[in-house]
Amino acid sequence: MNAQTGLTQEVTPFSEEDQRLLHTIASQAAVAFSKNKLIEDFKALFDSLVELIATAIDEKSPYTGDHCRRVPELSMMLAEAVCNKKEGAFKDFTLSEEEMYELKVASLLHDCGKVTTPVHIVDKATRLETIFDRIHLIDVRFEILRRDAEIAFLQRQIAALLKGAGQTLLYQRK
Repeated sequence: MNAQTGLTQEVTPFSEEDQRLLHTIASQAAVAFSKNKLIEDFKALFDSLVELIATAIDEKSPYTGDHCRRVPELSMMLAEAVCNKKEGAFKDFTLSEEEMYELKVASLLHDCGKVTTPVHIVDKATRLETIFDRIHLIDVRFEILRRDAEIAFLQRQIAALLKGAGQTLLYQRK
């Protein structure tokens, strides 16, 4: 690593021009190293943010707990299985390492909209519940429809009985 003369290969001090060139190359290497370190740090920050969002989604509802953790695991297992196929429709299908990473991030964030979605909508078990429980309104509507059908049936029976006896029904509900 010492400077040498061209002919005799004798060790000599580096020239000013060689020192400037070496300094320039070292500076560029330092910039490249710093840039790579920043990219790695940014990727780690991004991964942490993705994990935080997935955790927030999973923590939002006890009914969907760990869903955002299971989906990436299943997605990656499916992707690996498809990539390993040697025959059939997917025999030529491959994903690069970068595409596998993108799939993992996408599967972690597939429900990110749930972070701002109200809990009564996210919780599928209580989907009709808001400020008051609307499922009772649905029950009441069905009960009214059932009673209306029963009343109409009974009125038809009474009308048939009265008609058969030669009398008329005084009241008919429309």
